[in-house]
Amino acid sequence: MYKQFGKRLFDILFTVLALCVVAAIIGVIALFVRVNLGRPIFFSQKRPGLNEKPFILLKFRTMTAAYDAQGNVRSDVERLTSFGRFLRTTSLDELPELFNVLRGEMSLVGPRPLLLEYLDRYTPEQARRHEVKPGITGWAQVNGRNAITWEKKFNYDVWYVDNYSLALDLKILWMTLLKVIIREDINHPGQATMPAFRGSDPRVSSYLLKLSRKGVIMPAKEIVIYGGGGFAREVAWLVESCNEPVKQYEIVCFVDDEESNQGTILNGISVLGLEQARRSFPQANIVGGVGSPQTRMRMMNKAQEAGFCFETIIHPRVERSKTIEIGIGAVICAGNILTVNITLGEHIQINLDCTIGHDVIMGDFTTLAPGVHVSGWVFFGKRVYVGTGAVIINGTKESPIILGDDAVIGAGACVTKSVPEGVTVVGVPAKPLIRG
Repeated sequence: MYKQFGKRLFDILFTVLALCVVAAIIGVIALFVRVNLGRPIFFSQKRPGLNEKPFILLKFRTMTAAYDAQGNVRSDVERLTSFGRFLRTTSLDELPELFNVLRGEMSLVGPRPLLLEYLDRYTPEQARRHEVKPGITGWAQVNGRNAITWEKKFNYDVWYVDNYSLALDLKILWMTLLKVIIREDINHPGQATMPAFRGSDPRVSSYLLKLSRKGVIMPAKEIVIYGGGGFAREVAWLVESCNEPVKQYEIVCFVDDEESNQGTILNGISVLGLEQARRSFPQANIVGGVGSPQTRMRMMNKAQEAGFCFETIIHPRVERSKTIEIGIGAVICAGNILTVNITLGEHIQINLDCTIGHDVIMGDFTTLAPGVHVSGWVFFGKRVYVGTGAVIINGTKESPIILGDDAVIGAGACVTKSVPEGVTVVGVPAKPLIRG
């Protein structure tokens, strides 16, 4: 009954009550938007609704209409004002969507309506999010919102499609209120807004190829590689490998903290300092190009402080299932096989020809050197380094293999039991390294 009639009735009654309470607030916000940002007061855009039917979404405007000297729209970071940021963190910019609910285009609770251009990028399973009306809030919004990956958000959306009820909708509305009060999960790490969904690889290339055959050429994303050594050159090769058959990326510079290397040329590309790179390429995203987890963490923290957004680079020849979550800033090279129920943290690096078995969790900034093989039920801490050719034998659900934060697995080692935090192990079977 709720799915057939009750949800719409609930939407109408709750929305009318809500508008009675917030009508004055909407009027005041409209006035402030007019004074601070000018016209138009509302941001309106076509979005896909139920069964992908387009409708006009209404929100309060939060960004200026700023352009650079070439007439290009500036980045979200530059256009998002302090007033606009306040509207977003308090979710007050969403209030006009109540009118979308009254018109029957949206529901109070459901998957968020995204861009029309994303429709061709979804997998068939991800596209099921359009089997219900989009919502002002949803299950993904109260389980991470913009702080989680696109793939994880879509998993939450599809779960909601299969399980929604009055009790669940009431729970989501209550959790949304709590999220708004504490202002949690507003931004994606390293981003002013959620980065664009370009498809779950390798569909990005096929999607862009489809557009190119229609005569539509998408501009390549500018990429900065942070690092000036051998692995940075390998990352550059990885990025270039993603440009076939359609160019997705343009490497604009390398970044090196060593002043003696700044101003030189690496692989035919300039090497700059971090601040100079940010000023020269304000639209560029950055990716880590060093193998050391600790060094990479320091560099990415500096890049975030400088205002860079992070890019995730995955080679087209990576085999992976749909049950994998990959954090922002990951670098995954060619020849890797990732099976099922795998969660990869932010800024992880997986070098050539590695295999990762089922039910593996890999912490932020972990590095796998070439030829590493990880069996099932292995949990990595943060900043773990695994050397070339190492093997990690499988654990079990009841007793997984746990590699502690900052653990180091030597090249060719065979790990058969958990490794404590900060410990280096070597040999077959792997044992703690005794330093003489």
